[in-house]
Order: sequence, then structure tokens, then C-alpha cells
Amino acid sequence: MKHVKKNPDHVDLLEDLTATGTWYLDLQTMTFTEMSEKNYEIYGISKEKPPSYEDFLFNYVLLDDQPYCEQKRLEILQTQGPQKFLLEFRIIKQDTGAIHKQRVLVQRVEDGENNLIGLRGATTDCGPT
Repeated sequence: MKHVKKNPDHVDLLEDLTATGTWYLDLQTMTFTEMSEKNYEIYGISKEKPPSYEDFLFNYVLLDDQPYCEQKRLEILQTQGPQKFLLEFRIIKQDTGAIHKQRVLVQRVEDGENNLIGLRGATTDCGPT
């Protein structure tokens, strides 16, 4: 499972303490190509295969929050440079059906020619709503 990102032990401790997981979204494939183990726990999914962006948006994000998430994605795509964006929305944990609030810090990733190639982020589970 190459897509499961193994962190150094001290990062695992930090993720456990803060209920935060990290991820990378490849914008060419629109797939989460790296996710830390904590993200799988946060979203209540198996580690077999990371979700695509569409799967995440339409199956994990609460329906009422989907337009906000898509609006923020478009805003992030239209800016330039390695800016960071803070998003807050609710998700449906896939294993329990519980609704949890998420805080997500997203940063643009550009190649050497300043072309946007991906997004990296950190997701914090703020608990049930």
C-alpha cells in the first residue's frame, strides 16, 4: 500500500495528539496519492485504496457543505504561489455514519515552472457535531 504514508514516530505522536492527518492530492489524476494513517481513521475508511476527489466530495463531505468545498477548491486553483487556505466543513465517517467537523489547511504545490501540480494538506478531526 504505497499510498499509505508512513510518518516518523514523533509525527505519529503529533497526529494522535491533535487528531490530524496529512495528505497529497495529485491534480492530474484527482486522486489522493498519499494519506497518513491518521486520515484513514479520521474518515473511517480502509487502507486498501485512497479515495478520488470526486468520491471524497460526494460521499464523505456532508451534502450541505459540498458547494462550499467545491468553491474553495476553485478559489485555490485560481490563485498563484504557495498560499495556504483554511477550510471548515463536515464529513460523514464512512465506518459509523457519524457526522464530524473538519478543519483542513491546504497548500498549493507547484513545479519548477510555477505550474500547479497538487495540493497538500492537514486535516484535523474536530469531533462529532
